Amino acid sequence: MSNANYNIRFVSAKRLIYSIAISLWVMQAYLSNSYYVQDYGYGLVLGIKITSILLFLIELILFTKKIFLKIFVLILGVGIIITMAAYSNGTLFKTSNILIVFLVLVCSKDMNFQETCKLFFWNEVIWTFIIILSAKVGIITDYISNYEGRIRDCMGSTFPGFFPVWFVNIVFCGLYSYCYDKNNIKKHWYVIVLLIIGNIYLYRKADVRLTYYITFIAIILHLITAFLKKYIFRFNIIKYFSMLLFPIFAIITFKISYMFSWSDPIMWEINNVFSGRFQYNKKALTKYGLHLFGNVIEYNNGTMANNYSDYFFIDSGYVEIAIKYGVLFLIVLMVLNMFLIKRSFETRNNVLFIWLVVLSFYNIVNNMMFSIGTNISILSIWMFIQIASQNKIICETGSGKNDFNNNTNI
Repeated sequence: MSNANYNIRFVSAKRLIYSIAISLWVMQAYLSNSYYVQDYGYGLVLGIKITSILLFLIELILFTKKIFLKIFVLILGVGIIITMAAYSNGTLFKTSNILIVFLVLVCSKDMNFQETCKLFFWNEVIWTFIIILSAKVGIITDYISNYEGRIRDCMGSTFPGFFPVWFVNIVFCGLYSYCYDKNNIKKHWYVIVLLIIGNIYLYRKADVRLTYYITFIAIILHLITAFLKKYIFRFNIIKYFSMLLFPIFAIITFKISYMFSWSDPIMWEINNVFSGRFQYNKKALTKYGLHLFGNVIEYNNGTMANNYSDYFFIDSGYVEIAIKYGVLFLIVLMVLNMFLIKRSFETRNNVLFIWLVVLSFYNIVNNMMFSIGTNISILSIWMFIQIASQNKIICETGSGKNDFNNNTNI
């Protein structure tokens, strides 16, 4: 067998394991946030989740050459499974989340980012249809929320915002997979039409207005940057300003959260526009404070007997990450995303650039910065590392420059 054939089979086997692991991971994520778990129990979902993690570990052990990394992977895997092997108030333990995200990130190292986007896109679209259809035909509970006259269809999920929030990732993965430049937009225009129709449908059913508007704005910005790429990406001031969006919006979020008061009509109105985010941010910051390495947060979904006055949840990504994982971790994540904005601009990767810019604002509303299921943009880090590595080789050999425009399959 030639080395070329061996390498092809080697890559194909790794991609197969990775694809199955991702598919199972998306499957358990959707099921665990649906009435399949409520109606049929957690056992199957836990089994799927552990199987997915084991496949990620197998991928790393089989296709990693360095012994010390294999040992580290085994320790990491044992830590994740031990942490997950328990229930907490009827839901799977969340304390392993940081380890799982790291595991998926490492496993994505040699994967084509565009193919990864396509993998997530189709898996999430399929499971969206399965759960919604299951609810409508009566396989699972079709719960409709009616709180203070606001009727919201959960469509088989356990809360109204699930599908709209996860749809943001579907939108960007779809754009990156099929509409990453103006030529592909003209070829796959129907993808954008279907995404717009899906966004409208989810809004009318779930009444999640912030996500609805942000998704529409994201699609519009993508179209603008795709067709005006040669004009927009020539101004470095856009790059530097965009890089500052994460720290700017983080500072604004904390400032308003600390300032929030029911007696201040302006603060009350701002809080209302953001669907109550700042009142819960203020409550969380007062109760838990900010620490370098984070704190344990106790959430409460509220009870009907108390008219949901005991409800407590931190939706804002900046505040939740800072409290749950620590200020240091929030800073690291922001620096990472600032780097991704810089490189996406420099390589004229307009889809990823808009993805990250929108994410910087949307993280005020929902935690999208550290959630593989709702935002896989962090996996693009390997694409830029690969480009940098190729550029180094090109510089050493004296060939032409390498970038995203002539590496659209990276």
